[in-house]
Amino acid sequence: MGSDRQLGDSELILLLEKKHSLLAELFQLAQKQLHLVDAVEFDSLLNQKDQCIEAMQRTDTVIAIWHQEHTRDYNDHENKMLQYIRTGLQDVLELEQELEERLQREKTGIAEEIRQLGHHSQLRHYLKTGSAAGKKLSFRR
Repeated sequence: MGSDRQLGDSELILLLEKKHSLLAELFQLAQKQLHLVDAVEFDSLLNQKDQCIEAMQRTDTVIAIWHQEHTRDYNDHENKMLQYIRTGLQDVLELEQELEERLQREKTGIAEEIRQLGHHSQLRHYLKTGSAAGKKLSFRR
């Protein structure tokens, strides 16, 4: 859609369908990220999500241009597409929140493991120093 021509009245539904399609792709990527454990694959997935979001933003820009050129209300089919988009966005948001919670749990678990390793390291150092507490204590009377 070049900037040298006006968008047709009927092109809004095509734009909304494109946005819905991109949102479905983003939803699939968000679902997939919940099950990944490989950092390299996770990074690739994040790049795919970024590309999808950028494509959605470009589509939003064209939709905004359409709105500048047309002042009519949405028809039933367009309203239905907008509802699908709203629902899809909510679904993606829920998946992202679920991922955030999972990552927070993993972060907490890793921090606890690091704390325990630090504690064991200090204990080994303490036992090796030869201090009275580190040696077998004998009680004399």
